[in-house]
Amino acid sequence: MTAYLCQSRGASLNTLHDIRGVPHRTNTPAIAGNPNIDPEELLTVKAYSVWPHIHERARVELAKEDSWGGLKGNEQLRPEPNPSKKAFFDQLELMNPALRILAPIRISQAAKDQRIRADFTRTLHHQLAALNGPVNVTYKEYEEVSATHDPVELGFHFGLMDTDLPSLTRWLEERFADVEPEAPTASPR
Repeated sequence: MTAYLCQSRGASLNTLHDIRGVPHRTNTPAIAGNPNIDPEELLTVKAYSVWPHIHERARVELAKEDSWGGLKGNEQLRPEPNPSKKAFFDQLELMNPALRILAPIRISQAAKDQRIRADFTRTLHHQLAALNGPVNVTYKEYEEVSATHDPVELGFHFGLMDTDLPSLTRWLEERFADVEPEAPTASPR
């Protein structure tokens, strides 16, 4: 998710959607985050006709040809400037995860993930390193990940969790190595 957001500044419309053109889950909160955004003003006629599907269908159903999956990224937003389009991109900018963060940051990525593209995540990594210092941002990319029940559609996206768990656990343990454990306290009754 965050990888798409880091590209919102001056991004092409395709960066707001996953690889099949399905509206990225950030679009609905971005629109909902500002009541002045009028979906009918923001979206093309074709996209507005499937707008209700966001509230009625699951993500897999949204990817079908009779819904958002039948629209290319550049067929979704009206090309002309308008107040809703400006407000929409302003909302995306507010959701941009490239922030100054006071805690250590760790990003894991499957190189072949089609839901969260690695090139966008690498961009976010570089942005976070510039803001927070390279020593404070750890980036781990995997060429291969654990098998999942749906290797074609979701394998690289969800397989990352099992693959990364040992490395993530070590990373967390290293950060808490010098912390003294607190004595257990009795739970209140």
